[in-house]
This record gives sequence, structure tokens and C-alpha cells, in this order.
Amino acid sequence: MDSGSGSGTGVLSDDYESLISTTDADLLKRSWRNEKVAPEILQFEGSLVQRSRGQTQLMVLTYNFRILCLPLIS
Repeated sequence: MDSGSGSGTGVLSDDYESLISTTDADLLKRSWRNEKVAPEILQFEGSLVQRSRGQTQLMVLTYNFRILCLPLIS
């Protein structure tokens, strides 16, 4: 009977690895697709939106810095 529990651990491990390797972009796409189908029953993914917004703001700031400041340094 105990032999079946070993294979279950592998499945849980695979699910965990899959979840860990999922990027915020993947999670945001999935959340957006789900929201289109059933907006009234899904919870708002506030932390995911905040992380994505912060990453976007950082990319914009980095881009602006490179455009505005690097020509002055060269």
C-alpha cells in the first residue's frame, strides 16, 4: 500500500516546479484570459498587478535614463 505514495510525491513535485518556473507575464496572461471568461466570480490578483506594474515602471525608467543620460556621458 505504501508504494503508491512515492509516485504521488513526484506529481506534487512536478506541479511545484511548474508553478515556480511560471513567470509573472505568464500568470498575468492566464489571469487576463480567465477574467475575460468569468469576471464576476474571480478574485482580483492585486499582488500580481502590483508586481507587473512595478516591473513596467522600472523598464520605463531604465529606458528613459538610457535615452536621456547616456548620450551626455559619452
